[in-house]
Amino acid sequence: MLDVKFEVSEVISYIEEKSIDGVATSEEDKLYEEYIWNGTINKLNYKTFNKAVKEMKRLYEGM
Repeated sequence: MLDVKFEVSEVISYIEEKSIDGVATSEEDKLYEEYIWNGTINKLNYKTFNKAVKEMKRLYEGM
């Protein structure tokens, strides 16, 4: 089994796509907005970031 790693920019793009499609949670929207404005992910949003990474891994492994 591969250990898949994603760049921060890939995760942010994934969240951006979810936001555009209207399926992002409010936490994901907040994470995206704060990253775009500040260029960083703060500790409060790190849990949401990790959830997105896990979701991306599930999608990647399912293909």
